[in-house]
Amino acid sequence: MTSVTSTQERETYRDRLYHHYLAHHRGADLLEASARLQGAYPYFKRLSKHLPDNKSARVLDLGCGYGIWLHWLKQAGYHCLEGIDRSPEQVEAAHSLGLDCVKQGDIHDHLANRKPESCDVVLAFDVLEHHRKEEALQFADEVFRVLTPGGLFILHLPNGEGFLSGSIAYGDFTHELILNRHSLGQLLRCAGFSQISTYEDTPVVHGGLSVIRYLVWKIARTVLRIVYAAQTGDTNDGLILTQNFLAIARK
Repeated sequence: MTSVTSTQERETYRDRLYHHYLAHHRGADLLEASARLQGAYPYFKRLSKHLPDNKSARVLDLGCGYGIWLHWLKQAGYHCLEGIDRSPEQVEAAHSLGLDCVKQGDIHDHLANRKPESCDVVLAFDVLEHHRKEEALQFADEVFRVLTPGGLFILHLPNGEGFLSGSIAYGDFTHELILNRHSLGQLLRCAGFSQISTYEDTPVVHGGLSVIRYLVWKIARTVLRIVYAAQTGDTNDGLILTQNFLAIARK
C-alpha cells in the first residue's frame, strides 16, 4: 500500500472540502448566494468607513468566495478590484453574479507571484482561521510585502475569547487556527504591521428586528463583562466578546 506524506494528506482534505465549499458548508445554491449578497449591504456600510476615499485604490480580496465584498465595492465606485478563491464552485457563482474580477487559484501562490507594493488594501474575510500557524505567519508576511506603505490589511475571523464562539470556531471542518485580539496582534506585529485595531462584530442596526438584536446583545454583553471582570480582575474596555471580530492593520 502506497503511503502519503502528511502534507499530501492535508492537501487532499482541503481539496475535497473546498471543491464544493458553497454547497457542502454553506448549504447554499446560486439563488441563495445572491440573496445573501444583498443582505450583506448593512455590514458593508459599517466596513466602508475603514476603506480609502480614493476609488482607484487597488483592492485584493483573498479567499473572496462568491464576491460579497467585491460586489459592494464595485457598487460603491471602486474599480481596481481583484478576488482570488480556491473553490471552483464559488468562482463560478461569482462570475454568474457579474464579478469577472474573481479568479480561481491558491491565495498563497497568488501572493507569491505578485510584485511588492502592488496593493493598497488586502481583504481576508474568514480566511486566516483556515491556516496552520506556520502558514498564517507566512501569509501575513506576504500580505505585508504586497501592500504599499500605509496600505490596509482588513481581516474578519472567529474570536477565541468570544461568547458562544465555539459555534463559529468548530462550525467549519476546514478551520485550523482560532485567535483572539491578543494573538492576532502578536502575529501581525511579527509580520511588521502597526496601528492594529480590533472591533466587535456586533449586530448591525438596519431595521426593527436588528434594533432588538442589538439591544439584547448590549444587555448580554454588560452581564458577560461583569462576569469576566469578576473572574479575571480585568476591566479593560478593549475586551471583544462577539463570536467574530474585525481587525484593521496598517503597514
